[in-house]
Amino acid sequence: MPQRIRPRDLALFFVSFVSMAIIGVYHLNLSDNLSTSPLSHLIALLPVISMAYFFGVIAGLIGATIFSSLFLLEIPFVIKMYGFTFESIERVGISLLLYIAALVIGDLSNSVRQRSSLRLALKNRETLLSQTLNLEEITRIVINQVHQIIRVQQVCLVLQNPITKQWQIYTDKGRAALRARSEGDSPTLGSFILSQNESFILNNLDDPNSILVENLPSPNTVTSVMSRMMYQSNGSEMGRVVLINKITGYFYEQDIERLNEFIPAVEKAIEQAYRYTRTDYALERQISQLSTIQRTSQVLNTLLDAEKVIELTLSTALDITQAEAGVIRFHASDGSTIQKVIGEEINSERTNQILEEAISASSLERNNNLELSFPFIFKYSASQLCCYISHGRSLLGIIITESTRVEAFDRTSQWILSLLADHAATSLTNVRLFQEIYKEKQQTSLIIESVTDGLITINRNGVILTANPAAIQQVGLPESAVIGTNFCDTFGISNENCTHFIHELKKSWENHAPFILETIPLHPPNSKRRIVNLSVAPVFEENQAPSRAVVLLRDITEREELNRLQEEMISSISHEMRTPLTKIQSISELIATTLDKNEPLPDRKFLDTLSTESQRLSQFLDRILDVHQLETHQFKVELRPLPLTFVVQNLIEEWRIIAPNRRIEFLKPLQPVWVMADENALNSIISNLLDNAVKYSPDHSEICVELRVKDNRAAEIFVIDHGPGIEPDKQHLIFNRFYRATGGDSQEVYGHGIGLYVAKMLTESLGGNICVESTPGKGSCFRFSIPIMENSDEI
Repeated sequence: MPQRIRPRDLALFFVSFVSMAIIGVYHLNLSDNLSTSPLSHLIALLPVISMAYFFGVIAGLIGATIFSSLFLLEIPFVIKMYGFTFESIERVGISLLLYIAALVIGDLSNSVRQRSSLRLALKNRETLLSQTLNLEEITRIVINQVHQIIRVQQVCLVLQNPITKQWQIYTDKGRAALRARSEGDSPTLGSFILSQNESFILNNLDDPNSILVENLPSPNTVTSVMSRMMYQSNGSEMGRVVLINKITGYFYEQDIERLNEFIPAVEKAIEQAYRYTRTDYALERQISQLSTIQRTSQVLNTLLDAEKVIELTLSTALDITQAEAGVIRFHASDGSTIQKVIGEEINSERTNQILEEAISASSLERNNNLELSFPFIFKYSASQLCCYISHGRSLLGIIITESTRVEAFDRTSQWILSLLADHAATSLTNVRLFQEIYKEKQQTSLIIESVTDGLITINRNGVILTANPAAIQQVGLPESAVIGTNFCDTFGISNENCTHFIHELKKSWENHAPFILETIPLHPPNSKRRIVNLSVAPVFEENQAPSRAVVLLRDITEREELNRLQEEMISSISHEMRTPLTKIQSISELIATTLDKNEPLPDRKFLDTLSTESQRLSQFLDRILDVHQLETHQFKVELRPLPLTFVVQNLIEEWRIIAPNRRIEFLKPLQPVWVMADENALNSIISNLLDNAVKYSPDHSEICVELRVKDNRAAEIFVIDHGPGIEPDKQHLIFNRFYRATGGDSQEVYGHGIGLYVAKMLTESLGGNICVESTPGKGSCFRFSIPIMENSDEI
């Protein structure tokens, strides 16, 4: 009976009783005439059928009993009055018909009601299943619903783990791994169920070895089993629903049919849970793998040893790919190889051969993918994953991981391993760069320590940051007492020089340019006095202003001492030799004037030689003194307006007398040229150039002297000869002190290599420059220029 009576049920109940009342009244009114129409008797079917359909079999039987009692009471009266006739048999048939109608209609209505109820329950179950994606929760719902559909002792779901692919059994008490059958074990019900590829029913079972799970209800015996297969949408096997020990008896095909209406919703829900579980597992695994790689990359960035990088990379590769064995090989820039192996190799020589072939056959144009595979390296391997270690277009090595599981690696594994390989490549590149930098630093330190000159670094405040051994030796203090002290105080630089040094240092930092301070005396408190040349250069850092400077202290104490002795010696020699040379020259001239030129004298040639050589020696001493004065800045240049054309003309006239066997030509501009120069210096420059031209040009050859004005700013004087010329690779040396163009000329042409040096020094002191252009075998052209006077037209 329904728990709640609806209005239509009350109406039907009222109709039924009204019908009975009408029939009762009808029979009472016809008590005198018992012969009634059969149609009136069939009216009783209406309330009986209604009661059986809406209220069930029992209600229908009650209605049939009430109406049958009325009909059966008429039978004795009918037999008494008419005998055993059709009317008596009709009443018996009507009674039986009422009972049959109550049973049939009641059972039919009950079946219809149960089917509607089942369909509604299934719809509710589908809705409930679709609301969850948790596999554990779905299995509990399915087990409870199957218990409601078919009354059994135990309901089990045998499903494959979506991750490990292992068979598991789900019961109302939890989940457990399905016991695997070992070799030699007798067949069990579990192994039999897994071996069947279709649904089946087993009854009358009594085998203690067929227990499916350990926590079966008491008694611990399986008497009947029904298994219903479940499939995924792609047709592959999903698992089975297993029902054990039906309470009401045995299992029949109708039980499978009853499950068939529920199983599609179960299959759909479990497949969605499988997808969710795989996705959730994949995401969780990727997060774990990325976290592992992040932690590993942080450690890799701190490692400076390639072997430790290789070892950590391989162990991490096995961790993130869940592989059991692996190998990694790294080729260093120096040609060495680092290799690490974890696992049982088939053969070590075979491993080396496979890795060599993999490295040699690699192409960086080809991306790492799952198709990149080589022969298995380790025992019992069933799947392999390979990845190259590369940085840019440089191949550094290879990683190979292997697993005993079939298809153990997927695209995600490849992607994660490639990320690890990239981090390893970066770390290995950093290790290589660090080693190169460390090696260069060692070499630089060795060079700095072996430099004989002092080398220090200072900051903007002049505090010493580093110092090489030579600098430490110069101050006579240990290194710990030098680092962190003031540069000027430690090296004993005077206040004047220190102020000048700091001023130049600031300018150097502002202009980003080095500078040099020469002949700076040092008075270290714990060492002897020294004279040094300071070469200072700012240290530049990327995107930062220079904050440090490198100072090179070149000890020139011995050189300055030698220069001092040289100056004293030159001064002594020039003064000591000039007096006797003057006397010799005066005596030779006196003797020559007292002798009659026409008077024959056998030794007159000796007297001429004496006079000529004394003059030459005197000129040499003059040039030596000039060089000394120029180098020691003792030569005082007195600038005054000079008519350059007139000066050059007078010198050429003198040289025409001195060298009558040379034709000296003078080319000059029409307008006079005035310069601001020192007359003695100008005479010396021109005389040295003419002397050089006369010495190296052949007899009766032409020497051309040309005066030009360039851009109204400088006067240029060219001295052109037709001598042997100068080789191109020696022209830049011709103005060096004591340099002779060729060794052979030094024997044929008298000279000391001083004249051109003096000419260069004097030209530069006048603010000009000097150079030479020469072609071997055709002669030379010496040119020097000096600035002309401004407003020379007003003179």
